[in-house]
Amino acid sequence: MKQKVLLHILSVLIIGMVTVSCRSSKKLARPETGYFTGDSTKLPKDSSGTSVPKGTDPAEVKTLLDNIQKNHIDFKTYSAKLKADFESDKGESMNNLNVDINMIKDSVVWISVSVPIVGEVARVLITPDSLKLVDRYHKEMMLRDIRNASDVLGIPFDFSTIQDLLVGNPVFLNDSVSQIVKTPTLISFSCVQAGLTSLFNVYPDDYSLQQSKVSGADATGQQRSCELTYGNYKVVDGRKLPFSRRIFIEDKRLIKVAMDFTRVEFNKDKVTTTFNFQPSKFKQK
Repeated sequence: MKQKVLLHILSVLIIGMVTVSCRSSKKLARPETGYFTGDSTKLPKDSSGTSVPKGTDPAEVKTLLDNIQKNHIDFKTYSAKLKADFESDKGESMNNLNVDINMIKDSVVWISVSVPIVGEVARVLITPDSLKLVDRYHKEMMLRDIRNASDVLGIPFDFSTIQDLLVGNPVFLNDSVSQIVKTPTLISFSCVQAGLTSLFNVYPDDYSLQQSKVSGADATGQQRSCELTYGNYKVVDGRKLPFSRRIFIEDKRLIKVAMDFTRVEFNKDKVTTTFNFQPSKFKQK
């Protein structure tokens, strides 16, 4: 077994973490995208500085966003178990990661990652103010102010974004909708905000997410993107959730992650959020 740094896996989950990886022959296929591919940076600006194409119908935009909002997943507490597979174009790979996620809305996100035989290898605790991360395998700990945590993850985010991404809500979606393209099987559109271009595909019958992609440049000008594909929708306590997700991150390398949820529960009376580690026993990063 070779030790590898898998910060990108939990960048996908909007967390940073270090774990171990093994060689595997399992390949993760990338689905085809139906996104509109025009250059949104050349679109005219509205009064707020947002790119909006001429002729965008405000009523059409409102109807689209209202229908998407009907699928918004709300909760007091959220608990999930899932299996995750990882591979990169650098030869790193890992199959059968076991991931447990617990959230208390607007308060805490807790994630534990384990591997067969070895057991738990990493745990993370995120609050609106801080990110705490323990790599139990390499005896390392990382503590960050949430405002500075993007140096770990490599993408801009806030606590609300973390919650939405993990539960399955759309992220980086606002009312700057443009380039709406409708087909019998998909509705595609884009949003532009804070230097990021977000592309979305939703199903026309119920406006559930099928794909989303966020792209932009980092502080050095390096282009990067994160693409998410959603599938295997199931209804849990009246909420429609994607139990299958495929995630592709491209920056200086290509990262692929498959996430298959096996259990999701809402509003339990009590969820585990323990993080009892002594900093003195870990190397600080």
